[in-house]
Amino acid sequence: MAASARIFRAHLYFNSGRSEEGEAADLALALDTFRAVGDRWGVGNCLSGLAETNAMRGDLRKAVPLMKEAIALLKEVGAVETPFLRTRLAVTLSAAGDREAAEAALRETERLCGATGDPLGLAGV
Repeated sequence: MAASARIFRAHLYFNSGRSEEGEAADLALALDTFRAVGDRWGVGNCLSGLAETNAMRGDLRKAVPLMKEAIALLKEVGAVETPFLRTRLAVTLSAAGDREAAEAALRETERLCGATGDPLGLAGV
C-alpha cells in the first residue's frame, strides 16, 4: 500500500509541474518495495516514471534503458500503458539522436496497436 501511495504521489508531483518535490525519491522507494514483493506492474510503472523524470531533466542515457525495461515488464502483465510508453521511447530515442531506432520503435508500436485493435494507442503514434 505504501509503495502504491508513493508512486501516485510521484506522478501527482510530475504531472502538476512540481518535479523537484521528490518524485524520483518516491519512485525509487516504491521501486524497491515492488521489486521486493515481485510486483511486475509496480516495478514497470516505477521504471516508467523514473524514465520520464530522467528524460524531462535531459538525462536521455538513463531514460532509454529504464523505458525499455518498463515496456518489457508491462508487456508481460498485459498493461495498457505500453503503446504510450513505446511512443515516449521513440520520442526519447529521437531526442538522443537515434532517429533510426526512434522510427523503428514507432513502426513497432503502430504494428502492435493495429494487431490488437487499439485506436487510442495508434492515434498516439
